Amino acid sequence: MSLSIISPKVSGWIHTYAAGQGQGWHSHEEGQLIYACRGGLQVFTRGECWISPALTAVWLPGGQPHSWLSLTDAPVLSLYLSGDKPAWEKHAAARHISPLLHALLMRVIDEDNGDVPPPTLPLIRSELDRSRTGAAVWLAQPADHRLAAVCRYLDERPDDDRPLAWWSEHTGIEPRTLARRFVRQTGLTFGDWRRRNRLQQAILRLAQGLPVKQAAAETGYMNARSFNTMFKKNLGITPARFLSRRV
Repeated sequence: MSLSIISPKVSGWIHTYAAGQGQGWHSHEEGQLIYACRGGLQVFTRGECWISPALTAVWLPGGQPHSWLSLTDAPVLSLYLSGDKPAWEKHAAARHISPLLHALLMRVIDEDNGDVPPPTLPLIRSELDRSRTGAAVWLAQPADHRLAAVCRYLDERPDDDRPLAWWSEHTGIEPRTLARRFVRQTGLTFGDWRRRNRLQQAILRLAQGLPVKQAAAETGYMNARSFNTMFKKNLGITPARFLSRRV
């Protein structure tokens, strides 16, 4: 993998990774925009996880520790920005990569270092500034050790549908306190967190090669149809399209 120096404040690379490969925990001064050209990525920051399909990038502000994995054998593109950054750059976020922006990034990364046509960088900046929120599945992990234990269990058993009242008794936290604490620490209600976790776990199973029906059954969906509906509602594409999609 070689780094292309696009300008003094912009650099990038594209490299093909096998499924399950990526980069371990690290950080850097520059902000980073990273996405897969096929399949998707699983991106981790401290206490958060994104699963993003092709054409959806995860933006990582400079200095933020992170790691990531490719869900399938796929080219992965990364852009590093220092100096002036997009207006939305203060926090990690998913951003949609338009076909035009992808084509521009591919062009400048493929160019010899420093040999970028002058109008290209302003156009990239404009496309970045205009980019909309991307269709990724985001989850935050709670800091409270009792809530974290519940979440770890649901990672392993996403089909578990026991109500909040059961978990209240199991953790020793009063139901309303548990509900409020979950929202405060994850930004989601317990029910919403569990639904997103099911979707993340189902995507990971699809990436491992499980059929749609089996992935849906193992993660608590009533049937493949309800899984397809939830998948398309959150990601804008079907499960089959998710893993086959190419930029």
